[in-house]
Amino acid sequence: MLKDNYKFNTKEGIFLVYKIDLKEKTLLITMGGFFTPDEAKSFIDDYEKTVSSMDTKGISLILDGSELKASTQDMLPMLQQCMEMYMRDNFKKVIVLDFDSSVTNSQITRVAKSIGFDQRYQMVATLDEALKAAL
Repeated sequence: MLKDNYKFNTKEGIFLVYKIDLKEKTLLITMGGFFTPDEAKSFIDDYEKTVSSMDTKGISLILDGSELKASTQDMLPMLQQCMEMYMRDNFKKVIVLDFDSSVTNSQITRVAKSIGFDQRYQMVATLDEALKAAL
């Protein structure tokens, strides 16, 4: 395991989690809850540190944001920045798990299409499917 960041704010009812994990030739990023700008920056920094020493052309990226909540409008540029990073890093394959929220799914799809990221990933329903597709 490379990086875990779990937070729960009971006062605001906000739950955020992300985990970056490298196993063999697969980088698994699990995300859930809401991201604030500071938390998104922290995630981006952790991601950048993780991939900086990798030969990503031989690694599949699995993005499990199935429990990710829809972003606020002010967070969409950071969401786009993340997608641009994934494209820039030229992974062998990019596999994205279906989102539990139809609003999140619509939002991600719209941002992905705007930058061509929708042409770079395969959408699957389960983590088992993603792990098989990553081979």
